[in-house]
Amino acid sequence: MHGLCTMGHACRALIRCWVPSSPERVRRIGCRFVSPLYAGTAIKTLVWSVGEGQALWRLVRASDGGLVIDRGIFEFQAPKGPE
Repeated sequence: MHGLCTMGHACRALIRCWVPSSPERVRRIGCRFVSPLYAGTAIKTLVWSVGEGQALWRLVRASDGGLVIDRGIFEFQAPKGPE
């Protein structure tokens, strides 16, 4: 599978989790491509919150946990509290 397509699936998961229905709040998405992924291979997107408006992520093969994308960073505008 093309690397950018794989990254696109991860980005959709990140947006759905952290900024649902508000993709304009995304500030930065970065990653490192590690290994190829073949069509039909199941994947998992793993995400860790590391602070307000920031998360780290990686994408692995569901079958064996092998890295596909690593060192992912996702920065977003955190929602504003009540005024």
